[in-house]
Amino acid sequence: MRLPHCEELVEAYPPTRNQHGASHRPWLRLLLAHDLYTGLALRPEWGAVNGSQPVSEQGLLEKALERLPILAAVVGDANFGVFSVAYAAEQLGHPVVLLGPTRNGAISAGVGRRQRRQPRWRENPLARTR
Repeated sequence: MRLPHCEELVEAYPPTRNQHGASHRPWLRLLLAHDLYTGLALRPEWGAVNGSQPVSEQGLLEKALERLPILAAVVGDANFGVFSVAYAAEQLGHPVVLLGPTRNGAISAGVGRRQRRQPRWRENPLARTR
């Protein structure tokens, strides 16, 4: 998320840099988790994209997992379909469904203390039209 330019925000959330130099606005990484049944959002987690203490989306999720209700299932898209997310949720007792993109479909796997499932491949119907 781009923030307005002011000295306090630039110091806390340093602007990104590329071959043309630093951007004018500071950048904030923000994670929102939603209850899939009610649509309500949990309190967000945020941190700096750059600077001395940058945070990843996966790192922000690990903080948010600590506030989830007991046995709340974690459903994540391709960005969260990594081992660290599944492991962190498993350690806190949350069942997990993570999606990871493949060339022709998607892999989904349920992981949890109470249930273990093998990943199941399902063909993406749009893959044939590409």
